[in-house]
Amino acid sequence: MRQREALTVRDTHGILWGPEHIESSSDGLDLSVRVHAAGATLCEVAAAGAEDVDLAVTAAQEAAPGWAALPAHERGRLLLKLADRIEADTAALARLEAVNTGHPIRDCLNLDVPRTALCFRYFGGMADKLEGSVFPVDAGFLNYVDREPIGVVSAIVPWNFPLMFTSWKLGPALAVASASSSCLKVKTVTKGPNTSSCATRSLGLARTIVGSTKNPP
Repeated sequence: MRQREALTVRDTHGILWGPEHIESSSDGLDLSVRVHAAGATLCEVAAAGAEDVDLAVTAAQEAAPGWAALPAHERGRLLLKLADRIEADTAALARLEAVNTGHPIRDCLNLDVPRTALCFRYFGGMADKLEGSVFPVDAGFLNYVDREPIGVVSAIVPWNFPLMFTSWKLGPALAVASASSSCLKVKTVTKGPNTSSCATRSLGLARTIVGSTKNPP
């Protein structure tokens, strides 16, 4: 019988802020990520409090100009690079997602991880192909639509496909250079935030916070 390789996960995780984990504010709390099939705790993660959320919004506003200044083709290149990295880490991400969600490992290998990469690849290809519109009007007038980001937003990732749904939230925001993409605040699922954090940490683009708001575990 083939022996399974042990899954190694850090015992505790702070809030993911850019490439680093930081401690939550004083009103935060720790949440246990359970592996119900084994009746065990996978790790403890920090929940973001109100102060952490305020810091995330401020960081988004500060980081927005730098990300928006990147040429569209460069934003696309970074998203394609992220897709490559996810595909290279398919085995590890699939195993972690199976533990996170209870999905069969077959589905994680053939659905969850590949479609996450495909989503980032799709929006990577779209980044420099977004256009406005010009409407015919009377002589001497010019009417056009120029689509611009609306600003900082919070993205909520549900429990059933946390890795794939993270790509649904991050992909379009990063592609269009929204203020939210420079530091998009992601509210991960409280019971299985690990793969969402992995995907966001792989970005390495700007300050990004990934944590759970103060919901009960």
